[in-house]
Amino acid sequence: MKQNQFYKYCAIILFIFNLALISFFFIAKPPPPGLKNRQAKPVHEVMNLNKEQFKTFKKSARVHMKFMSEFDKGHNELLEKYFRMILEENPNQAEKDALLNALLASEKKKIEATYKHFEEVKMMIKPEQMPSYHQFLEEILSDIVLAQK
Repeated sequence: MKQNQFYKYCAIILFIFNLALISFFFIAKPPPPGLKNRQAKPVHEVMNLNKEQFKTFKKSARVHMKFMSEFDKGHNELLEKYFRMILEENPNQAEKDALLNALLASEKKKIEATYKHFEEVKMMIKPEQMPSYHQFLEEILSDIVLAQK
């Protein structure tokens, strides 16, 4: 009888330990990649945006995010086609070069779109907000560069 109680208590203790461990994993999950250095403050607080500026910023950010989402789909398809050529016995060099040029043009569009977005943000802020814009841009750029490392 004593042995049964011992196993019963051990099972209860192990069950509680497992619940605590699972809870810990859900509570302490790490931030998504690329966002580790991002400041906890929202953008409108970092740059001291008023309501109208924040509304304009959100609209610009939505357009940029939509473009980037669509861009990633097309870019990934090109990447897949390019790297699948390695499986071919005798890959067509002209097709390979064409895909590589398409990838380069695609990457150029991505960079230009991001630059345009940053310009739009810069155009909407007031001169006294420029130091906070610089801080915002430095944080974003470090995230972009770190996300690729």
